[in-house]
Amino acid sequence: MVEVTDTYGDPENTYQCVKKWISKFPNLKGIYIVEGLTPPFAAKAVEESNKNIKILGHDIEKEIAEYLKSKKIHASFSQNLFAQGYNPVIDLFNYISCGWKPEKPRQVVNIDIITPDNFTEFWEIGGGLVVSSEIRDNLSKPMEISQKRIRILVSGDERYPIYMQIKQGVLEAKRELESYNAVVDWIAPKQYLIPNGPILDNDKMIEFLKENMAKNYNALALMVNYTELVPYLNDLVEKGVPVSSFNSEPLGLRGLVSGVNQNVQELLNISEILNNSSNETNSAMQEITSAIIEISEGASNQSDNAQEGLEAVKKLDISIQNVIDGIEAQTNAIRNSSSTGTSLSNSIIKMTHQISNIDEMQNKVDLSVKKIQQIKEYSSKMVDIIDTIDDISNQTNLLALNASIEVHMQEFMERVLMSSQAKSESLHYQQIVPRPMYQN
Repeated sequence: MVEVTDTYGDPENTYQCVKKWISKFPNLKGIYIVEGLTPPFAAKAVEESNKNIKILGHDIEKEIAEYLKSKKIHASFSQNLFAQGYNPVIDLFNYISCGWKPEKPRQVVNIDIITPDNFTEFWEIGGGLVVSSEIRDNLSKPMEISQKRIRILVSGDERYPIYMQIKQGVLEAKRELESYNAVVDWIAPKQYLIPNGPILDNDKMIEFLKENMAKNYNALALMVNYTELVPYLNDLVEKGVPVSSFNSEPLGLRGLVSGVNQNVQELLNISEILNNSSNETNSAMQEITSAIIEISEGASNQSDNAQEGLEAVKKLDISIQNVIDGIEAQTNAIRNSSSTGTSLSNSIIKMTHQISNIDEMQNKVDLSVKKIQQIKEYSSKMVDIIDTIDDISNQTNLLALNASIEVHMQEFMERVLMSSQAKSESLHYQQIVPRPMYQN
């Protein structure tokens, strides 16, 4: 495969494109046309070049049949357009009249390969489309006569000869359903009655459908040319109006290709925008980088300052620890001191000296000074507490001494009393017991 090009079903565009390919690729062996409108124009370009290039296309109509006969078109894949017009009408009727539903939402038709050897089975030159008995045997059949009048609208398109095969199938279904109490109308927008005319604008197509569906039709069959129709069709279905599409698969594929192409163009535009944004971002990043360098340099200086501050704080911490150690030593000294006022006075003097050292650091660290001031206050309170403890201790000692004296006095009095009683008892004993008598 050397190249893929979308000619959007335009005959002249296809003709010019094939001529360009023949010149661009001298050894070109084949061309595949994915729709049934333009294969004759591709065959015309190949015929004029006298090249032996095989062409594969779709569908069958007068000019395609003639090129098949002359073997300028190697093969064509039939989409059975007659059945695509006939079957949707019959299927809609069966759905409304007796509730029939297809096994699958997508009803795929058989694809026949039409060649120079068998094209007469599908087309009669000078006569037109051939609907074989095999094709008729596979067509949908009406199931039963409807109790109520059923009206089916078919939105048609007559711009190209191959679309007339769809109309032919619809009209035959119309004749078939006349005896089943059903009416089928083939209605095409005015623009679609012009040979090779342009496609109708989406909004105008929806307006056309709304105008005609308002005439009390019970169902709609149409060819979906673009996805913008889908929301409107879904709305009809939600309202209870059955909808069937035909010949929409190839158009859907072309629509997808077209959509991909549009998305690619949008991506290119977005890519250009992103590229511009990237350039602006790069400029901004350079400015940010310069700012970061300046900040880094400032941060380095701040880091040095922070290191100096840290060293100062460490020194301050050592000083505070010295103060705490001094206070603990002073407290121990106070606790171990006697009741004499001289030791207490010396301890207070030492504490005052330490507090004066703390006051000298007040200009450097205010918070530390506040804490040291608190330590000073606590130390003063501690001195008062210790004085109170000393007083309590002295009073306790005095009480203990008094208690000891009282104990000793009591013991002394008890001893004196016991001694007096013993003496009295001894005299009394001597009075009771007579002296012994000695005999010679």
